[in-house]
Amino acid sequence: MIPRREHRPARRRGFSLVEAAISVVLVGGVVVASLGGISAALRSARAASDRARASQLAGDLMTEILSCPVDDPLLPSGVTDAPPTTVDRRSCNDIDDYAALADTPPKDRDGTPISGYTSWSRRVTVQWVLAATPETPSNADTGLRRITVTVWRNGTELARLVGLRSRSWQLPPYTP
Repeated sequence: MIPRREHRPARRRGFSLVEAAISVVLVGGVVVASLGGISAALRSARAASDRARASQLAGDLMTEILSCPVDDPLLPSGVTDAPPTTVDRRSCNDIDDYAALADTPPKDRDGTPISGYTSWSRRVTVQWVLAATPETPSNADTGLRRITVTVWRNGTELARLVGLRSRSWQLPPYTP
């Protein structure tokens, strides 16, 4: 009689279908998690860029406003003109003339819209304030103005710049 050999199945090499499916699920989870992190980083970078652009827009307009005199040079000393209801920056000759400025989209002094800022807006408020407490508005002309320039993008405030200007202090004239 011939000895009988046991017939053993050959060892399999490679992955089973279950192992392959598990690895696909794991790799997919890692990819989804990393995309969330990348997306958050991109949103954060965009927000920082928007805040920097907003600060630049506010600073440029504030520089222009602060370069103007407190009093209207066309009126006698001590006489203040009525606050404007609309503002044409080309005709602004004193700080109070900017009190109602609403720029949507932001424009250069000559009225030309600044490119790349279609969903942005700027607003200016000018208040007479008390010298001892500049955060306190005054009903009378104290010679001190608090100017606030606020910049928004898509309705979200991104920058607010506040400046003070008195009759006794003046910047050199603004030249665009």
